[in-house]
Amino acid sequence: MRTIDERAIKAHADLRFRSEYDYALFEYYRSAKVIAFLERAGVQVGGRVLDAGCGGGGMPLSLAEEARVVVGIDPIERFADAGVRLADERGLRHLHFARADGMALPFRPGSFDLVLSHAVIEHVADAPRYLRECARVLAPDGRVYLSTAPYLSFAGAHLPRLKSDAAPRSPRSGRWRVTRRGR
Repeated sequence: MRTIDERAIKAHADLRFRSEYDYALFEYYRSAKVIAFLERAGVQVGGRVLDAGCGGGGMPLSLAEEARVVVGIDPIERFADAGVRLADERGLRHLHFARADGMALPFRPGSFDLVLSHAVIEHVADAPRYLRECARVLAPDGRVYLSTAPYLSFAGAHLPRLKSDAAPRSPRSGRWRVTRRGR
């Protein structure tokens, strides 16, 4: 079972906005919670793993300590500095990064045993297409891990604007507004 180091998570959370490198370290330590959750659910973090939206690369770094091969993709090359550098520092030769669009994955069907999508889908323009692509590259007995920030939480999503017809927007500001049923 993966050990969760709450002190390291807190320490790196306080530094995460200094640089992509610091943010990737925060992602690395925080990802222990995801791996522990998967283990408790009976999901083996082994074999071939795809992080379908890896950001700075911290999560795939952590996954590479468990799996045979890990690929982290992102449409913006945030991982180029931090993730690649951290992988080199740790000697992880079975961790690979690629600039790729999750809605058109450049992999053959059945390429991965585990596909992770952690706090990604809310950033994707076409969520059903993204999910179809994740399913396409998944091996027949593979697993998908999907987590997301709340889209329509009363406390607010972590995105300033969300494309959805589920709630009306204020015509002046373009921001979400709370309305009563029937209005």
